[in-house]
Amino acid sequence: MKTTSAFEPDAAGLIIWLGNYICEGRKMAEQRETYKGREIILRTGAEASAARTAAGIGEGEAGANGAELYIDGERIFTVRDAGGAFIASGLAFDPQPSLIDLARKIIDYREAGE
Repeated sequence: MKTTSAFEPDAAGLIIWLGNYICEGRKMAEQRETYKGREIILRTGAEASAARTAAGIGEGEAGANGAELYIDGERIFTVRDAGGAFIASGLAFDPQPSLIDLARKIIDYREAGE
């Protein structure tokens, strides 16, 4: 049986710690990215909750997993499908594995239509 020191946490302990960290809803920094000249903002946890409150959006209108996705300041309502992939309300294309990938797909779709 392998033992670990305080400086070498085992994988199960790390997974439990990460789960607790995420579930406690601690404030997380927003993720920003520029893709093809468009600004993508992804907010999760307490950061997303605070943004919804400031904008007058109820918790019932939260996006997938309570995350908030914005492209150039426009809020994109998202949901997760049964397989865990993300889709955007009102847009019909393949579900994407992450919200950032979904945002890139939306930008590509809109660029093709311009």
